[in-house]
Amino acid sequence: MKRLLALLVLIWSPLAGADYAEGLAAYERGDYAAAHREWLAPAGQGHAQAQYRLGALYESGLGVARDFSEASKWYRRAARQGHTVAQHMVGLTYAYGLGVPQDVIAAHMWLDLAAANGDINAGRARDSVAAGMSAQQLADARRRTRAWQATP
Repeated sequence: MKRLLALLVLIWSPLAGADYAEGLAAYERGDYAAAHREWLAPAGQGHAQAQYRLGALYESGLGVARDFSEASKWYRRAARQGHTVAQHMVGLTYAYGLGVPQDVIAAHMWLDLAAANGDINAGRARDSVAAGMSAQQLADARRRTRAWQATP
């Protein structure tokens, strides 16, 4: 069974990359609906950049109906894999309650992770969120950050 799974990953990985590249070409020519179609398969197979891009399409309403809940879902999938910009976006969705319930602890955690990965703007946003948090909330957020691990 493990060999079959490994074989399927080897077969689908290049295909997912090809779909992503086709989606990027569609996006660059302004065909956002085609980009959405092309990115669905690789995103479903765990391609973090395709997941992030789908989140951005749903957030902005390009080629799809604007849907913050769907945007947040795709951003979270990419963020869980360590995608820095997606982590920043997840932090913002929690900070402002866009497609998810507002949660300053989760917002701080995701923004802190993005900042630790080099996103300067995420650090500024994290500090802004922290200014409105209690000491207990801040401690909880920092504890979550320390415990967090990327998942494929």
